Amino acid sequence: MRPTLRHLIRFEVLLSRKALLIMLGIFAPFFVWAAAYLPSARFYIVMTSLFMGLSLPAGVHGREDKFKTTALLCSLPVRRSSVLLAKFTASWLIMGGGFLFATAVVVLSPLSKFPLGEFLKAREVLLALGLTSLGFAFVLPFIIRFGVTGLIIGLVIAQLFGVLFFVTALIFGRETNLLRSVLRAVIEGLRSLFHREATPGYLALLAAAVIAINAGSFFLARALYLRREL
Repeated sequence: MRPTLRHLIRFEVLLSRKALLIMLGIFAPFFVWAAAYLPSARFYIVMTSLFMGLSLPAGVHGREDKFKTTALLCSLPVRRSSVLLAKFTASWLIMGGGFLFATAVVVLSPLSKFPLGEFLKAREVLLALGLTSLGFAFVLPFIIRFGVTGLIIGLVIAQLFGVLFFVTALIFGRETNLLRSVLRAVIEGLRSLFHREATPGYLALLAAAVIAINAGSFFLARALYLRREL
């Protein structure tokens, strides 16, 4: 029987289930702490969304590289693009499981100070999906091109930018601190997104942005995966 996309997705989710449970178990204390001590539910949404997008997909997309089974997987009677689509879909299912866990912490932890309703608003859900998509889109090309090592490369590049900003601040002084200006712009941008009135037009724009980010991320990853040497 030829493997179908549904079978490939199920295969990826089953293989990633144990890793997901281990990672969420490790970070459970962090979620409990965040739900108790972060200043707002929106802050919790931002942190958990970036965590999901940057960390959870690595196990799905880097497994074959770790165990040297990429050639075996791609030898199946199925197109490489279908293999990647299955991994992409499984990544979102895994991240969805992570979101359910993070939400369950808010509901079940006696230390949590955030009402559940804050996480069920359409605007907050779409913004969480958008931030997760950005994190996922950032690490995916590195993982596809370089495997698990690519995740490390991506994080190192992000750290190098931080070092560059810090050196710039030392050279030019506090008045022209590039890092502070960038962080202020990011914070103000996020605050504007969360405080903008949730009109139908705004929600449609957020949904379109989420779709566009994921479409662009997938087609870039597809181009890299089709050209990757096994």
